[in-house]
Amino acid sequence: LAQGLYSGASLDGKPDSVVQTAKLVSRLAEEKNTTPEAIVLAWLMTHPAAIQPVIGTVNPKRILACRDAATLRLTREEWYTLYESTRGKKMP
Repeated sequence: LAQGLYSGASLDGKPDSVVQTAKLVSRLAEEKNTTPEAIVLAWLMTHPAAIQPVIGTVNPKRILACRDAATLRLTREEWYTLYESTRGKKMP
């Protein structure tokens, strides 16, 4: 989960694309009544490469924050908007 980069880690000194993506993740989490961690995991699990993410934590609070990811559905538009945001530019 990018060491919390999109779900609450400090963004001081980070590139604009990272800051904007973190804001987008937060907005989507609020709209879908879930956590930023669940949004990031749902994005990964919707990836065409069939990514099987590992959350890499034993912290119960972080694990609970991820619980909605398996049932959360992102629209194609939401998925591509996040993808473009992480790239920092529009898709060709």
